[in-house]
Amino acid sequence: MDELAARRAQDDVTDLIPTAFPQEVIDAVKARFPSTELRQIVTEEGGAIICKAPNRGEYKRFRQMVVDPAQRAMALETLVFGCCVHPPTAELSAMLERRPGWAEVWGDKLAGWSGSGQEATEKKL
Repeated sequence: MDELAARRAQDDVTDLIPTAFPQEVIDAVKARFPSTELRQIVTEEGGAIICKAPNRGEYKRFRQMVVDPAQRAMALETLVFGCCVHPPTAELSAMLERRPGWAEVWGDKLAGWSGSGQEATEKKL
């Protein structure tokens, strides 16, 4: 048994951590969002969510929260909750109760997916 599998076997939260979604779950989520680009984001420990890309409003809310020191800690979590289409909110909340840092991992991926952090070039015309 590899080290990660051994840690999972010892951890009592494994029932909250889907390592990957079965194809029938993925197909059901795709059927609910037929014209939406979806991505599965999985942490090293196996915490997985299926998300849609942030829309303009969700991204603006995230950016406003990030620059406000009083709301900065909630910014990525708010982005995750706004974009996560699976698992349901109650299960996502339970996962984050046990592994609150996953909101940062997933949120960083979502922020990047929205186009932030890309390099751009400019040229004088």
